[in-house]
Amino acid sequence: MLHQENVIAIPKPSRIDHIEQNYAALNLKLSADELAALELHLHHQLNPFL
Repeated sequence: MLHQENVIAIPKPSRIDHIEQNYAALNLKLSADELAALELHLHHQLNPFL
């Protein structure tokens, strides 16, 4: 997960609907609690034995 102010990931879309979804994601706003939950989940996925 890329989370850095003023930085976005530019995925390579293969279909028009993916381009539209990627564009819509620019307006997605997550709370601090939502970000923390995502980071915890991703950390566990990358390090399942910790």
